[in-house]
Amino acid sequence: MTGVSERLFSQGRQGVAGEYYRAKDLARVVGRRRVASVGDWESGLRETALLEREPSNKHDRNAVRVRMAVDHQWLTVGYLPREVAVKWQPTLRGLESRGVLATCLAFIYKDGRGNGHQVVLCLSDPEAAVPGNGVPDGAIVLDAERECAVTGEQQYQDALSERGGWIGPVWVTLHPGTVPSGKQSGAPTVEARIDGKTVGTLTAAQGARYGTLLNKGAVVACEAEIFEGARCREVRLFLPKVD
Repeated sequence: MTGVSERLFSQGRQGVAGEYYRAKDLARVVGRRRVASVGDWESGLRETALLEREPSNKHDRNAVRVRMAVDHQWLTVGYLPREVAVKWQPTLRGLESRGVLATCLAFIYKDGRGNGHQVVLCLSDPEAAVPGNGVPDGAIVLDAERECAVTGEQQYQDALSERGGWIGPVWVTLHPGTVPSGKQSGAPTVEARIDGKTVGTLTAAQGARYGTLLNKGAVVACEAEIFEGARCREVRLFLPKVD
């Protein structure tokens, strides 16, 4: 398997079809690791899944297989449901044309009926899944579980208008900062940057909540979205639950 991989955004949940027929390969992926049962959604076994079109599939030319790696070998563990696979064709073809492999976060669970395992993909809708920039190499990527607003974007419109005026999903890195103005001016908080350029900060309260996620010596990244607000371009972050 060659090519540059692109981690797709993860703000939705998608089941996989056909795990029953791929039980042996799924068992190889799991190995001897403990796997939580279906329903214990917070404790699934984390894996990286590869989404790959399979136009030669004799049953469905729009088939998209889901693969996971074991000892550098990619095993097919299921397929996107037929009606979902159709929607993903333009996005996956676009990535393929650039030599990019589509990957996403996935969780494996023990089937409650004792028939093997189930796979759940953490996957945004196709039109919101491909970010306009790349995640920094070696970055710690936070789980996208809760929306969090950024403040002060009106001061950083030049930075938010780069990448050809991109509107949509982007990777943001988080850094120690201070509230620039207002009653909480000077208070410690979290600064949001896109491609190294500041685009806003969290409020002091949110900074106190999420500042503990910043890891000294490591780059911390999260999923985010640039969107057109009432007066200017704005940014929303997607961060883990911390309380």
